[in-house]
Amino acid sequence: MRTSKILRKVQLTGGATLIVSLPKEWVKTVNLKPGDYVEIIPQPDNSLKIALARERGKPLETSFKVHENMSPTAAVREFVSRYILGFNKIKVYLHGRTRKQRNAIKEYMARSLIGVEVVEETENSMTVQCLAGHSELPLKTALRREATTTYYMINDVLRNIIEPDFEMLVDIIRRDDEVDKFYLYIMRQMNLVASGIIMPQDVGINSVGETIEYVMLSKAIERVADHATQIATVLADLVREDVTIENSIRKTIYDFGGNALELYISSIKALFKRDTITAHDVIDRSVEVKGLEDEVLKLILSSRDIIARKALALRTILESFKRIAYYSMDISELAISLIIKTPQVTSLTTAR
Repeated sequence: MRTSKILRKVQLTGGATLIVSLPKEWVKTVNLKPGDYVEIIPQPDNSLKIALARERGKPLETSFKVHENMSPTAAVREFVSRYILGFNKIKVYLHGRTRKQRNAIKEYMARSLIGVEVVEETENSMTVQCLAGHSELPLKTALRREATTTYYMINDVLRNIIEPDFEMLVDIIRRDDEVDKFYLYIMRQMNLVASGIIMPQDVGINSVGETIEYVMLSKAIERVADHATQIATVLADLVREDVTIENSIRKTIYDFGGNALELYISSIKALFKRDTITAHDVIDRSVEVKGLEDEVLKLILSSRDIIARKALALRTILESFKRIAYYSMDISELAISLIIKTPQVTSLTTAR
């Protein structure tokens, strides 16, 4: 079917009703018949979207096969891809010795996905239902929870720079799965909007175009959490190996990390309060981070007690804090983009 614009003349019927005929080729493609219903959805730019009336409550179903020569991680990727695409029911056919693959999918579901349950399981198959939707967990609520969980991860990592606590570090690493849950859920919701299965207004945004910003925002926050996890992992290794760090170096890294955390907090504030002044301030301050990192590196390398293992670990920690600052800049840029696109929208703080 052609995708170019089609010009139609508006005609008057019944003395007051304006009508427009539908393109014959489109009618044939979608198998539209007299008496069928279509949905007419007003768009933010005053255009209209015409689509076939959807059957409410009809689940989107898919399936895929898992063979014994498929790795468990590949099986998980196949499953997650379908979850992100928005399918409500996913049936997995298991051929041969596939217990590892089955368990990998079930473990990942429990650890990193929201609202998914195995509703039927046999020796050779497994049916999974995706229960959580935009009404149970609104988009902006999920985004706020993702951002808040990430904030506490960075905050706790900073505390462990000064006073390492192995159990807390392990807990920080575990919390990364919580952030992944929200990120994958948001990806799923935005795919459903982009494919026209649910309307932008259903999830609290103004147009399909905004899905790009929200996916990028969620991804940036998820990457911040990944770097907090990376720092926690390095610190846990140092504790396990009984490596000591001089107090002066701890304090300098703590200050550097504190600056990254401040930038992150400000970027999230700019996003939810629709504050362009704060967003621009974060972007300007983020540019200075590289110079600050160089100063800290000089101090570390000038230490008498520095060894290769310790230097590598501290360099990794600094790099991750720097990346947190840079992702905060990305969040601020996306916040500005959303504010410009929808200047009339109510503040995100209205999300519950």
